[in-house]
Amino acid sequence: MSHTRTVSLSKLAAAALIVSAAVGIAGCGGTSGAKGGKGPSANPTPLGSALQQSPQSPGQQGQGQPPPVGPSAQAWQTPRVSTGSGASLENETPNNVCRAVWAPYPVRIERFAINKVGGPYPRPYLNPESEDQAERAGARFAEVGYQPASDCPGSKELGTRGAQKPCAADTVISLAEPCAIIPHFTEADPQPARPAKYTFNITWYLSKLCTDTTTEPCRSLQGAQPGPGRPVRATWQSATIVPACVVWVDAPGLEAGGEGEVAQC
Repeated sequence: MSHTRTVSLSKLAAAALIVSAAVGIAGCGGTSGAKGGKGPSANPTPLGSALQQSPQSPGQQGQGQPPPVGPSAQAWQTPRVSTGSGASLENETPNNVCRAVWAPYPVRIERFAINKVGGPYPRPYLNPESEDQAERAGARFAEVGYQPASDCPGSKELGTRGAQKPCAADTVISLAEPCAIIPHFTEADPQPARPAKYTFNITWYLSKLCTDTTTEPCRSLQGAQPGPGRPVRATWQSATIVPACVVWVDAPGLEAGGEGEVAQC
């Protein structure tokens, strides 16, 4: 039994000498130090400390950090809510040529669509006894439309309402600031043009900026709570029926003895 124990101790001693030699070689700069870390002379640097001590290159600094908090890349947009109803537009003809259009409170005309819904309906000549009967017999119905006008002069003395701006898209109108529209011949109209009446439907797409819900149409907003710092734009449609007439104006100097002119009626 003692012989076996002696042999085991001798083998352990030899193994210890081999390990000590390996550690000594690693301490002198050998590459086998990575496997000698279990030896009594090994003092490995903790991994965390090594990462903290190693300098970062400029391109690596700040990696893994969240971006700074700043303003949103997309600006806040004013919500648009359809109210289904709102102010109806009124109109007046101050001079038998154009029409002034207004609203009871300030509204914005976002766009509009004009469609002919009636006519031409024949109308009598103003002077049927004039000498140009033959020329009038060759007259045809013209094509007539409606368009914004630069202005529509009224008369304060006569109590008629005027307008100084066209009813164009993105125009704000009110009771005090109407806009103007006017009938006109479309391109390639025949002359002489027969007297006739036409009717048009104008669909107005309107809006109003709401900062509270005290008045219409802001009171009818559903699912939105406007405030001074969070306005909501209410939108709705309004329809206006307007007539236009082609009238015959005698003019002896013209080949047809006169011509058709478009006007209000």
